[in-house]
Amino acid sequence: MDKQERQRKLEEDALEDGRIEYRDAVASLRPGQSNWGIEFLRSALGSLAAAVAQQQIQIGHGKGKLPAFAIPLVSLDPEKLALLTLGTMLDKIAAKGRDPAGPLPTRTELGEAVGQRCRLERYFDKTAGRPRDACSELRMRNAHIHLSRKRALKQVAFLDRGDWPFERQWSVGLILVLLAVEHATLGTAPIFQVVETRERREKKSRGVYFASIKCIGLTSKAVEWLDNREQSVLRSLVSPIHRPMTVPPLHWNSLRDGGYLTERIHLVKRRNPSILSALARADLSRVLKSVNALQDTAWRINQSIYREMQQARMSGYAFPGLPLRRSDGSLPPDLRLEVCKRFVDEERLYFPYQLAV
Repeated sequence: MDKQERQRKLEEDALEDGRIEYRDAVASLRPGQSNWGIEFLRSALGSLAAAVAQQQIQIGHGKGKLPAFAIPLVSLDPEKLALLTLGTMLDKIAAKGRDPAGPLPTRTELGEAVGQRCRLERYFDKTAGRPRDACSELRMRNAHIHLSRKRALKQVAFLDRGDWPFERQWSVGLILVLLAVEHATLGTAPIFQVVETRERREKKSRGVYFASIKCIGLTSKAVEWLDNREQSVLRSLVSPIHRPMTVPPLHWNSLRDGGYLTERIHLVKRRNPSILSALARADLSRVLKSVNALQDTAWRINQSIYREMQQARMSGYAFPGLPLRRSDGSLPPDLRLEVCKRFVDEERLYFPYQLAV
C-alpha cells in the first residue's frame, strides 16, 4: 500500500474508527466510574441512534411512494448516522458561536452539511467493502418480495454511483437534523433547539421585506453543561474526521478543491454568500500560492517531548495545557495527546489549511 492509498484509508475509516473507539471506551468504564465525554455520547448518541433506527423501520414497513430521504437513510447504520449528525451539528454551531443570541447555522446549512457527510460515508463503506444492505430494509414495503427487491436494487444502485441528487442529499440531512433536535438529549434535557430569526431581504417585485429564518442552536441547559468542558475534545469524540495527513494535502486552485484526498472542504470556513461571491471574482492566485506553501510544510512529533507530556499527565502534574485529574482520580480526555499517540511514529505530517474571513 503506497502513501496515497494509506492516507485515503485513514480518511475513509475515520468515522468507523470513531464509532469503534466510542464502543471500546464505554466498555472499559468500570461500574460507578464517570467520563463526561462518554456520558455525553452515551446519552445523546444513544437516544438519537434509537430515533434513527425507528425511522428506518417505518420506511421499511411503509406503503406508497418513498420520500426522497428514504434510501439514503436506510443505507447507513443508525449509530453511524447519529455520530456524523451530532459531530456535524456541534462543529457547525461551535464554528459560529454557542451564544443563542449570536449567529447560528440555519436548518438548510446543517441539512446540506449532514447530507454531504452521509453521501461520503456511504461511498467510504462501499469502497471499504462494508456497505449496509439497504435492499433488505426495503423489502417489506411490497407484498411481492421479488418485485420489491428488484425495485430496491435499482434504487440502491443509483445511490451507489456516488453523485446523489441534491434533493436526496439535502432531504436526508434535514431529516437527521430534525431528529437530533427532537431526540438528542443530555439525560432528559434536549441538546438542540430551533431559534427563529428574521432576515432583511430585498426584491424588485416586493421591495424590502423580512423573511423568517429557522436556525439551530444549543439549549441553555446544553450550554451550561458544556461550559466547563474542552470543546475541541468534545468535537473530536463525535466527529473524528479532521486529523493530520501523512501525505501533502491537495493544492488549492479554487475555493473548494484542496485539502483532504476524499473529503472536500472549503477554503473559506464561514461561507457567507456575499463574501464567496466577492472572492469568486477576485484574483486569489497569491493567496492560494501562500496557502499551498503552508500545506506543503512537513511537521513531525517530537517524541521525547511527547513522552514527557504523557508522563506528566499520568503523574497528575499541574502542567500548563494539561487537564488536571478529577476529584475521583480519573483522567479527563486530552485530544492533543490522543492524536499524538496515533501519529507519533510518522516521519512527516501535513495539515490542510483553511481561511477564516
